[in-house]
Amino acid sequence: MLVERSGAVPRVDPGASVAPTAVVVGDVAMAGCRLAEDCYVATAVRVFQGAEVGVASRLGAGSIVHVRTQLPPGSRVGLRQMAVAGRDGSLITSDVGAAREALASADFFGEVFGLGEKDQEQLPRQAAAMLRAEALAWRDKPHP
Repeated sequence: MLVERSGAVPRVDPGASVAPTAVVVGDVAMAGCRLAEDCYVATAVRVFQGAEVGVASRLGAGSIVHVRTQLPPGSRVGLRQMAVAGRDGSLITSDVGAAREALASADFFGEVFGLGEKDQEQLPRQAAAMLRAEALAWRDKPHP
């Protein structure tokens, strides 16, 4: 189901497939990342801008594939694991500290929120303020 949020309708690339039970809401483009064929994507998976998931990869429930991460064919990102772009390819881990360190070099906040702040303590505060302001302005209605 596509849900219009405050006048913004989700955009789904003609080549993308979205499950009939999925709900896609607001100003989102289903084309900012690439999932190759024969991938398994479980519930609550997030794949961010610029990420590419190789053929026959498996993304477990609650897993995250971060900004610009390139996963080779047959990759496995397990339950609640994170895949992040690393210096020597991609890092798949449950270690939040290691993921944060890798994300800092991938410019997650710059890529996703357009923030140029370099102070790592200020970035989440600025992103949260942006998200709060956005959420307060939401007006949802089903889109045909």
